[in-house]
Amino acid sequence: RLNYRSKKALTGQVRIVAFPGADCCACCGTHVRRAGEVGIIKVLSCQKFREGVRLEILCGSRAYRYLSQVYDQLAAAKQRMTELEDQLFSLRAQALTDRGDLLLLEPPTRPDGARKLADAAAKASGGLAAVFAGAESSYVYALVQADGADISPLVKRLNAALSGRGGGRNGFAQGSVQADRTAIYDFFRKEGIECPTC
Repeated sequence: RLNYRSKKALTGQVRIVAFPGADCCACCGTHVRRAGEVGIIKVLSCQKFREGVRLEILCGSRAYRYLSQVYDQLAAAKQRMTELEDQLFSLRAQALTDRGDLLLLEPPTRPDGARKLADAAAKASGGLAAVFAGAESSYVYALVQADGADISPLVKRLNAALSGRGGGRNGFAQGSVQADRTAIYDFFRKEGIECPTC
């Protein structure tokens, strides 16, 4: 339950609202008739202050403008990250020119990142590029066969041996496995596919 008291001030009336267990101090901010008039609220910071907490917030149109700027910056950063990622994959692929079938074990990445690298590597190597990205016992994979030949038998063996899920067609497959780096490496070595970076 809220308790409040009002005091006359030189410029008008000051209303002090006390929340049980919270700091109570006079506010010189704009007052509204109902909470809906404030609109969206964005908390910028929260700091301990004396016995309470001091918040820095934006409300209404200021909050919308701030969040729009943050969104635009984030979109620009994602676009730049994608461009840099594509450049990196292109350079990685150049080093694999005419290497034939190969396995690449990578750190965690987005599923789309594994696909992009597999596609670039397959085009450069002229064979099958199997990209596994992850850590410990959880990896996502993307397999691309340069000539588009059917790889579904390999994918079935892969999923059975490595507790995997996924599939595809026309020389492309993607999915995930619950296996560690060594198990993935051993499976492909038995298939006659080496890892040039392992």
